[in-house]
Amino acid sequence: MATEVQTFDSRGEGTRPPGAGGPGALLHQLGSLGTGRILALGAVALALVAFFVLIVARTLEPPYTLLFGGLAPEDARRIVERLEAAGVPHRLGPTGDAVFVPADRALRLRMDLAEQGLPSGGSVGYELFDKSGPLGTSDFLANVNLRRALEGELARTIAAIRPVRAARVHLVLPRRELFERERHPASASVVVSLDGPGGLDRRQVQAIRNLVAAAVPGLEVGRVTIVDDRGNLLARGGDGPSAGVAISDLEEQRVALEQRLRGKILQLLERTIGPGRVEAEVTADIDFDEIVTTAEQYDPNGQVARSTQTIEESGDRRDAEGGGLTVANNLPTERPGQAAGGASTERTARSEETVNYEISRTVRNQTRKPGHLRRLSIAVQVDGIWKVGADGARRYEPRPPEELAQIAALVRSAAGVDEERGDVVEVVSRPFLEPETEPPVEPGLLDLGREELARLVELGGLVLLAALVLLFGVRPLVRSLRPAAQHGEAAAAGRAEAGALPAPSVAQLPAPAGEAAVGSPGDGVPALEAEGSARDALLRQVTEIVASRPEDAVRVIRGWLNER
Repeated sequence: MATEVQTFDSRGEGTRPPGAGGPGALLHQLGSLGTGRILALGAVALALVAFFVLIVARTLEPPYTLLFGGLAPEDARRIVERLEAAGVPHRLGPTGDAVFVPADRALRLRMDLAEQGLPSGGSVGYELFDKSGPLGTSDFLANVNLRRALEGELARTIAAIRPVRAARVHLVLPRRELFERERHPASASVVVSLDGPGGLDRRQVQAIRNLVAAAVPGLEVGRVTIVDDRGNLLARGGDGPSAGVAISDLEEQRVALEQRLRGKILQLLERTIGPGRVEAEVTADIDFDEIVTTAEQYDPNGQVARSTQTIEESGDRRDAEGGGLTVANNLPTERPGQAAGGASTERTARSEETVNYEISRTVRNQTRKPGHLRRLSIAVQVDGIWKVGADGARRYEPRPPEELAQIAALVRSAAGVDEERGDVVEVVSRPFLEPETEPPVEPGLLDLGREELARLVELGGLVLLAALVLLFGVRPLVRSLRPAAQHGEAAAAGRAEAGALPAPSVAQLPAPAGEAAVGSPGDGVPALEAEGSARDALLRQVTEIVASRPEDAVRVIRGWLNER
C-alpha cells in the first residue's frame, strides 16, 4: 500500500519541500558548491574512472610467461623486432635479457622464432662466411673468420647441454712459420654459464673437454681449460686427459659399485619376499693404488738350439828315409825310384762341433689401474613371517634357517662373492616396523600451482589498492570539497525527512484537561473512545518509526528547530 508523505506547516496545511525528490534538488546542491569545487569533483571522478579502468584491464589481461631468458643484447633486439612486426604483445625483463609474452602463445612463438634461427646464442657460426665474398679477403682475415666461426659453433654445441645456459669459447691456434721445426700446441678456454645452484659433474666436464679437443685439429684434451660463471676452475689446462677434474671419481666408483650391487640384491629378493620387506647394505673395499709390474723369467727346461757349427779336418804326409840331401838327389835327371833307403807316412783327422742353445725367457709388463676390489661385505635382513592367531592378534615368527641359507646362496650368486678373496655375506631374519602412514590429503580448492597463486596474489593486491584509494583518497577529498554546503544540506535533509513522519491533525489531538473534546454534538462517550483509539494508533506509529529510523528522526527534529 502506497503512503503519501506530507509535511504540515504551523496552520496544519499540507506542503512539500521545493524540488523534493526531483532533479531540481540535485541542481540546487551542485549550484551551492561553486565552480571550483565542481571542476575538482569532475577531475577526481575522471581520475577514479581511469584508475578503475586500469585495474579492470590489468585483471582481464592474460598472464605472461617467459619466452626466452638469458639473451644477449643482439638476440633480445632481434626477437623484439620480430614480435613487434607480428603484433604480439610482449614485455622485457628488468635487466633486458628476458622476453615475456602471453602464456597461450609462448609455445607457438618459440617454434616460429626457432625456425628463423633465434635466439642465436649471441655468437656467430659458419654463417659468417655467407656474407663474405671471395674478393677483398686476405689470408689473415680468412683465418680470423675461421677461428670465430669455430668458436661460435663450439659455444652453441656446449650450450645445448642441459645445465649450461650459455658458453664462450676462446681458441689459440698458433700459426706455423716457414722453416720452423717445432710447432706450438693449440689450446682452448671455455667459460660456461650454468642454470641453478648446481654445477657440472665430472662426466660432463670431461665430455666438454673431449668435444672441444675433437673439433679442433691438433688440440689435446689436456690443454682445454673450463671455468664456470662463478669463477670455479672445473678443468685445468696443461694436465692430462683425466687430470684437473674438480671432484675425484675414486669415491664415486665405490659408491656406484655398492649401489649397483644393492639394487641387484633388492630386485632379486623382493619378488619372492615382497616389496619393503628386504633391506641390504653392501660395503666394498677397493684398492685405488696404481701398480706397475715388470717381470722377467727364464725357463731352464725350455732349451732350444739356436745354432750349430761343425768343423772336420784330415791330413796325409809321407817322408823318405835313408836319403841324404845331396846334389845328385836334387838333379832333374835323378829319378825318385832310384833313391836309396826307406820312407815314413803320417795321416791326421780332426772333427769339431759347436751348438748354441737359447733358454726360454718371459718378460711381463703389467699395469693395474685403480679400482681393484679387495673385499666385499654384504648384510641382508629380511622380514619374518606374520601370522594372525585365533584371537586376531598378529604374531611374528622368524624365517627358518633353510630359507635363510637359500637367500644367502642367491645373494652370493648375484653379487659375485668370492670366499677365497675374503668376501662375507650375512643374512638375518628380523621383524620390520611398519611406518606410520598419514592419510592421503586430498587436494583442496586452495591447492594451486605457483602461477595460479601468483595470479591470485596479484589480483588481491589490485583489489586492496582500489579499496585503499577509495577509503583514504577519494572519500577525504570529497569531504574536503563540501565544507560550505554541509550545514545547508543537513537542514534541507531535516526538512525533507520531516515529511516522512505523519503529523497529527488538529482533530486527532487530545483535548486539554477540563475541556470538552472537539466533535459533533451528541456524540458522547463513543466519540471520546474513537478519539482515544486514534491517538493510541498515532502514537504507536510514531514510536515505531522513531525506533526503526533514529537518525532520520533526529534530522526531522533538527529541521523543526531550525524552522523556529
